[in-house]
Amino acid sequence: MSSEMGKDHDYHVDPGLVLNALEKIRLANRLPSVGNTVLCLCFIRQCEVDEELLTTTTIRLFTDSLPYANGEEALVPLGMVVSLDPDLKNIGDLVRTWMEDCRLNHLECNAPEPAVEARLPTRVLDIDQVHLTGQLRLLLTNKIPGKYIALSHSWGGHQPAKTVKSNLVARCTGFPLSELPPTFRDAIAVAIEMDIRYIWIDSLCIIQDDLEDWKREAATMGDVYLHSYLTIAATRAANSEAGFLGPRSLTHTADLSGMTLEAGDSTAQNIYACQRRSFANDVDDGVLNRRAWVLQERVLSPRTLHFTTHQVYWECWQYHQGEDLEYQYLGVMKKEAYPVRLAPNSLLCNTPTHSSELPWKWWYLSSEYSSFSLTFQTDKLVAISGLVQKLESQLHTTYMKGVWKELLHLSVLWSARTEDLEYLPLVGAPSWSWASRNGPINFMQLYDYDPVIDFKIHETDGASSSESLFVNGTLAKLNPRLRISDVRWSDPVTDQTSFPPELDRFATRYRSVQNHEGETLGWVTLDVDIKSQNEFSDLFWVLVAKDSHSHEDTKTSTATSPHEAGQRHYCLLVQENEDGLYKRAGVSSIGYAQYLDSCNKSVLIA
Repeated sequence: MSSEMGKDHDYHVDPGLVLNALEKIRLANRLPSVGNTVLCLCFIRQCEVDEELLTTTTIRLFTDSLPYANGEEALVPLGMVVSLDPDLKNIGDLVRTWMEDCRLNHLECNAPEPAVEARLPTRVLDIDQVHLTGQLRLLLTNKIPGKYIALSHSWGGHQPAKTVKSNLVARCTGFPLSELPPTFRDAIAVAIEMDIRYIWIDSLCIIQDDLEDWKREAATMGDVYLHSYLTIAATRAANSEAGFLGPRSLTHTADLSGMTLEAGDSTAQNIYACQRRSFANDVDDGVLNRRAWVLQERVLSPRTLHFTTHQVYWECWQYHQGEDLEYQYLGVMKKEAYPVRLAPNSLLCNTPTHSSELPWKWWYLSSEYSSFSLTFQTDKLVAISGLVQKLESQLHTTYMKGVWKELLHLSVLWSARTEDLEYLPLVGAPSWSWASRNGPINFMQLYDYDPVIDFKIHETDGASSSESLFVNGTLAKLNPRLRISDVRWSDPVTDQTSFPPELDRFATRYRSVQNHEGETLGWVTLDVDIKSQNEFSDLFWVLVAKDSHSHEDTKTSTATSPHEAGQRHYCLLVQENEDGLYKRAGVSSIGYAQYLDSCNKSVLIA
């Protein structure tokens, strides 16, 4: 089906156009062949010469009627009409159904037996008397066993209600619910509906002006979400004042009841059509999930309830589902996006299984995290420390300022997606760690590689600071007969050649390395922009790793063998600064060793 867009219409799906198309279907009094009960609307701009396809949207058909008593199969799937205002009673019934299914049937979402018993965090809010007195209190738990809900929310540059030293006694004695901002009150309303007595909210359960308390509690924040019964995600709320239980952006629904389906002769009752919602758009791209602190909260939570601008979504490790009961085609599921080794089934067992292999999904997760926003850049490594601690305990390896010590070569081969990454000196990370820069990065995808043995970490006394953590590498120069091109953009979505091939997850700003005939020999990406070709002469190339190939039928020779010449070489690009220190400037991939001229000089890179 197609629907014409106005000549001056913006390039997006206007709800009015969708309603207009649905009205045409209703007036026709007969639905087209629906296949999987999904209709695709194509919106076209009619130009003077030809037609231009602008966009498409998907319409789902559903019924709110229960299956027929006589056993007849329903012609369309069961669904629900989403109300403009969230209905807590209805949402509570849905969550209890989802929760029971998850706790009984989902392997990844639950600890194996015998399980580590869940205990309350250091402090929680006791809301047992709220419905009677309007009062709640901050409770020091002594880590007793208990069931609690955790809130995941965005501070959004607006300071929420906080517990500080001066009001700590009053918080513990009891205080009125009316003192809390809307987002916190909404979360408590959901917890009361779920009949859960305790709720954990970071700004209230951590003493915000006590540095020692903040450090101690921040270090265990991953466990707070991991052991929670349920996490409430205020996905639509920009800050604590916004709330998340107010009126929503209504997804218009057309009542098609009484119409005849071409799939059969009988007339189905209570048929509805509405624009299909996208979990990726509503949740993944929501306000909350672009915040860096929220990543580990979402990954480590066994079960999360997302309150978005359009509807409520359930997410656990096994599946996700919308308040409208849609569960297909919502987007990438949690177990597909994140390392399953971080699921409760792996983490919440008395005798965890250890492995020396870092999940490949970690590199994607880290790349995603680098694009998220932080209010305080000094939190860059702290905000992901809960995930790191869990993997460190399983891998028996060490995470040093954003780099896995035993996986050094993969850890340093990251690429800036754009050439304007701000340096973050207060993070204390060396220049070759992604944590030293503010902005989106992309880890190279290397599956079979030979690490360069003499490229290794060099620690001096007091290796807690960047000035005492180095890598040792050998300098080389790019052959002067080669040149580096102007900036280009890769586009993995539309570029079928996926160049650069090692960076095909995200669009990346890069430059190609070319010979005098214009052939492409490799590529470079820079952390900061270089304006002229003359500036490239200041760059040194430090070999980090090579592609792995079979060594069969390769003759031993002191010269460069055909085998070695055919390997791709992966390098750090470094520069010497005015203090005589060598620091990272970018990363590269080049096809042949003879294109690099050795300087026969080994240096420490800060």
